[in-house]
Amino acid sequence: MADNPIPVLRDTLEREVGLRIFYVPLPSRFSEVYHYDDHSGACIAINVLHPAERRRLSLAHGYAHFLVHRHRPGTFIEGDYQRVPEDERVADLIAFIFPDA
Repeated sequence: MADNPIPVLRDTLEREVGLRIFYVPLPSRFSEVYHYDDHSGACIAINVLHPAERRRLSLAHGYAHFLVHRHRPGTFIEGDYQRVPEDERVADLIAFIFPDA
């Protein structure tokens, strides 16, 4: 089983990791928003208006932010920059681990 794709990434991340995941309409230039604070914990908003493949990649990207920035309060908005910051490049690389999620 360890070599197979994760069947339903959202369910796994909510149930096993404790992330709060929301699918909401966002402006088209935004794919995903990751937010962490001590009160809410880690939350990910995925743009429901994007195609399913893009939503899966965006969810993996948000999970990468959780892995890298787990206890650093702040908000990361995918697509809200002109030059890709290092935090986003790292999240992109980690997200490609889950291509079939």
